[in-house]
Amino acid sequence: MLSIHRFEEVAFNFNWGKDSTVLLHLLRAGYYLHKEKTKQSNGNQLDSIPECRIRTINFETPCAFPEINSFTYETASNYDLQLEIISLDFKSGLETLMKEKTYQSYFSWYTNWRP
Repeated sequence: MLSIHRFEEVAFNFNWGKDSTVLLHLLRAGYYLHKEKTKQSNGNQLDSIPECRIRTINFETPCAFPEINSFTYETASNYDLQLEIISLDFKSGLETLMKEKTYQSYFSWYTNWRP
């Protein structure tokens, strides 16, 4: 991903679930592997490599439990994420986001499973 797009052009949908939490850790691991590879090829010069402040989108709904919102804000703070709250349903919010922002890569993990 980072060999194709600049880090600033990448966004991630954090929807408080286990799947998106795993995806967050995979994105961070990939970023640090890319950073290490770039550091080696640039002779250990890190100035040109931004910190891992992943642009993170959260579609916040009025029916979400307060604990879910707290977890989202706490995770964003702990991992120094650039959190953007969108107060629309997922489909409408994503359509609006893609019209307004210049993301080239958008990561989301959404499971529609009902017992």
